Amino acid sequence: MQKSTEASYTAYLQAKVDKARMQAAQGKASSHDDVEAEFVAKRNKATKKTA
Repeated sequence: MQKSTEASYTAYLQAKVDKARMQAAQGKASSHDDVEAEFVAKRNKATKKTA
């Protein structure tokens, strides 16, 4: 049972890596700075709602 779960997770993870690599090759990836800026804006918006 353990090996089946492990193999399933490995396949799942490999599919995610393959998808991410394909998106990066197609120019669909976001830079670290872009992601950080997006989440700074989301945090600021969330903070304003609760304040």
